[in-house]
Amino acid sequence: MAGYLEKAGYASEADPGRAATIILNTCGFIGPARAEAETAIRDAARLKKKNPPKKIIVTGCYPSAPWLSSGRHFRTSTDGSGSRTSTASWK
Repeated sequence: MAGYLEKAGYASEADPGRAATIILNTCGFIGPARAEAETAIRDAARLKKKNPPKKIIVTGCYPSAPWLSSGRHFRTSTDGSGSRTSTASWK
C-alpha cells in the first residue's frame, strides 16, 4: 500500500500528529490484533479531535468484520465495483 501511495506522489510521515491523513491497516479477527487496531483507531481519533481536518482511513478486515455491523460506528458502502468503503466515528 505504501508503495502505491508513494508512486501516486504522497509522502510518508512517521509522526501521526503531523500527518494530514492517517492510514491504519488492520485485522479484526485475531484477538491481539483486534485490540491493537482498536487502540490505534482511538489514538488516531484523539489526534483528529485536536485537528478536525485530519483524515483517518481504516483498511483491512477490521472495518468490515461481521461483528462490527451492530453497535460500532462504521458505515460500509460499495462503489459499484465490488469494493467496500467504511467510514467511522470512534469515541
